Amino acid sequence: MNIEFLATVAMIAPDPARSRAPRMTAKSLPSPPPTSITRSLDELSALLGRLDLLPADVATAELATALGAAYRLRDADAIHLGTAVNAGADRFLTNNQSDFPKSTTEINVVYPEELVEPADPD
Repeated sequence: MNIEFLATVAMIAPDPARSRAPRMTAKSLPSPPPTSITRSLDELSALLGRLDLLPADVATAELATALGAAYRLRDADAIHLGTAVNAGADRFLTNNQSDFPKSTTEINVVYPEELVEPADPD
């Protein structure tokens, strides 16, 4: 079902007939994004809804410090890796192949191109 998106907004504009009295005008809002964008946003929202935000506690910070030194990571990368390892994640998904090589022993590093595309339900 395709529903046409139509809405108006009241805009105040000066009325030339009256020097100080405003008049109301209507302006159409832009059309909603194309279906492909809406679908992508829905998929992203579903993915983000599956993620957990975890605190960076003392144990995570200490592990991140050790991992950062061992792999020569920047602080943010070390915190990400330390958080995943400390939380017991089974894999670490990243695009950053230069800083997170497959040889990382504390967790299974996975790159997006290794993921299998889901089957199309149609």
